[in-house]
Amino acid sequence: LPGSEEQSWDRFRDEGLERFFAGTYAGDFQNDLLAAFDAALPEKAPWEVNKL
Repeated sequence: LPGSEEQSWDRFRDEGLERFFAGTYAGDFQNDLLAAFDAALPEKAPWEVNKL
């Protein structure tokens, strides 16, 4: 996530990688990550907001 890259990599190393290889990444864990990513996106893309 923008501004939280270090924490994102830590979570991937500590939890995500193991889940990926165990086949348990998909489902609630992945959905939570996707929801957090979607929530971090701006309502409008910067190139749409800054049109001249």
